[in-house]
Amino acid sequence: MTDSNTAAVADQLADVLDNYIVGALEAIGALDLADMTRERIAETAPTLAASLCSDDDEVAAQTVIDLAGVAWPEEPEPVWWRTPVGRMVGRSVGRDDTESVSYSVAAAMLGVATGTVKSMMARERTDLDRHPDGGLTRASVLARIARLDRP
Repeated sequence: MTDSNTAAVADQLADVLDNYIVGALEAIGALDLADMTRERIAETAPTLAASLCSDDDEVAAQTVIDLAGVAWPEEPEPVWWRTPVGRMVGRSVGRDDTESVSYSVAAAMLGVATGTVKSMMARERTDLDRHPDGGLTRASVLARIARLDRP
């Protein structure tokens, strides 16, 4: 993983953690704790990003587990998977994901038109896998996102 990818992941993690955690502390009036937490997040985000971007699958997977529910929504919007953090999470969790996604959701995840996905599937020269329910496997969509992101 390149340093710029890791830096982008760190920036996104810092923003999200600041919004969720610091935002909650500010909402209850704990401004001193909010300031200390903001500083700690800024110090910790690069380390979390390095772990999330690690070539060690176990380290990356454990980081996803540690951050789940805090650094991203439980059910992220399809476009979230194209964010720096979304791509790293998808790389970590995607292989065993047997969930089905519709062509329109796959298109949103990939950043293309639904017709493009349909055309890819009609040509049958694609790395996207059909799901038995008629959609696509989310794992194959996440794997494609990960491959497109590689330098």
